[in-house]
Amino acid sequence: MTHGNWFLFKFGIPKPRRCELPDKVGRVDGIRVCVSDQGVIRQRITEWDAGRSLGFEMVETNIGFYRWVASLKDHFSIESAGTSSWVTRSTEVRFRGWMGVAMSWATWVGLKVVHYYVFQNWRLTLGGT
Repeated sequence: MTHGNWFLFKFGIPKPRRCELPDKVGRVDGIRVCVSDQGVIRQRITEWDAGRSLGFEMVETNIGFYRWVASLKDHFSIESAGTSSWVTRSTEVRFRGWMGVAMSWATWVGLKVVHYYVFQNWRLTLGGT
């Protein structure tokens, strides 16, 4: 990733490295693997309409939040007009136990930081401003 070292990553937020499709093919029920500096999240692809929308659901992770996150789902909507595209990401997180309640705010902040970091890098990689 091309963006500089953000100070919040120094407080334990996993820093994204890459996401990949192990089968090299995007399809519903396929697998997507996202790698961070703290571990891996394996996701099942729940929606795949290339260039329009994508959906993913966490299957397993070894990143520390696995203790209190019961489920994690992402949805991307992509809208294109001419040479511009807009990507909207929504994430649904369900927590478990009292630790989940206690960590929900920290997880929300962490996800915002990670998603902003990734979107900034997409923008820089794709030549946006």
